[in-house]
Amino acid sequence: MDHLLVLVLFAVLPFAIQDTTVDEGGCECAVFPMQISKSIIERALPYNVTCNDEGEEKCQQLCVALAESAREQAPQMICEKLNAHVENLQVAVYAKVCNAITWKFTGLKAADPICCHDGKSIACAEPAPFYLLTRSCGPAKTTRNYALTNETHPLKLRKIPMSGDAKKTISGL
Repeated sequence: MDHLLVLVLFAVLPFAIQDTTVDEGGCECAVFPMQISKSIIERALPYNVTCNDEGEEKCQQLCVALAESAREQAPQMICEKLNAHVENLQVAVYAKVCNAITWKFTGLKAADPICCHDGKSIACAEPAPFYLLTRSCGPAKTTRNYALTNETHPLKLRKIPMSGDAKKTISGL
């Protein structure tokens, strides 16, 4: 009978004891534009964290620390990656652990917007003024910095604000 009890204990005991080990996996950080679901930059960190709430919190802290340490270089890195003209881009830092499907907001977002031109970080400012030069005769012409149109007045220069769409239209002429 004792042998039977020992045999039953050995058979049942492994199922009765819960496995308390927690899987570990990678920690990834990303920069996303606010309100957009495609990341600009993603980095896998060379650290493993536990695949639970504690590991997720640790990963978020690592991503925030990484972003804080790269604060000065971040706008240039983002502009190089985008390689486009960008105005007033708002970005935030996200993290995920153990190959999770969704990214989690770390609570960190850039204090200042990012502006880029030709892959370079530039200071964000009000839209550049657009100067409209008018003259009384001849066909309408457009140059890089001035739009020439027919008007009944002799040459005069007017400063008007130019939106981003107008800039694209003028540069495409």
